[in-house]
Amino acid sequence: MAFEYKTMNMYLIQSPDTVWQGSQDPLDPGYNRDLLKYYRKKGGQPVQDIGDFIKRIYVEVTQRKALIKKLVIGSHGTGEPGNAGYFRLGTTIISSGDDKEIHLIGTIKNFLVRGAEVYILACRTGHATDLLRKLSFALGGVRVYGYTDFITTTNYGFFGVGVDDGTGDEGKETVCWPSICLNGAGRGGWR
Repeated sequence: MAFEYKTMNMYLIQSPDTVWQGSQDPLDPGYNRDLLKYYRKKGGQPVQDIGDFIKRIYVEVTQRKALIKKLVIGSHGTGEPGNAGYFRLGTTIISSGDDKEIHLIGTIKNFLVRGAEVYILACRTGHATDLLRKLSFALGGVRVYGYTDFITTTNYGFFGVGVDDGTGDEGKETVCWPSICLNGAGRGGWR
């Protein structure tokens, strides 16, 4: 009989406190606030920066004595056709040109089960295939997903928050491994 690990899903969202309004970074903290509200019922947690991201993973894995099967990273980000793009872990910007930060993310790879899935819920990161492939490699070859359209949230007040990854419109889901990326037609194509 093979030994099976207990598994869990983790939802780490860029803290709304790490988004500032200014000429250098005019991002909307409401998106992060709504995304965090949406994932709170699933145990979603805010992250301040890459150090906080890694610490939260270490703490959850050791306290719950479980490995991660699905990791959702929700944040601001962007991607353009032609591979340029980034996403945020709190105040830390993760881009394909920043090997130091990607290496740091790779320190959590032993906490992911074989066949784990990592979802980057940041606008248009499905275009940033170099970034998604590098993340997959750093995390031990797991599938890393991005979306080619804008990720949006809708706050329905008392009735909760909805999240749209854009695949219902013109957007597509992109899934990457270290050596290849595939672009799907929309929701549910790879699961």
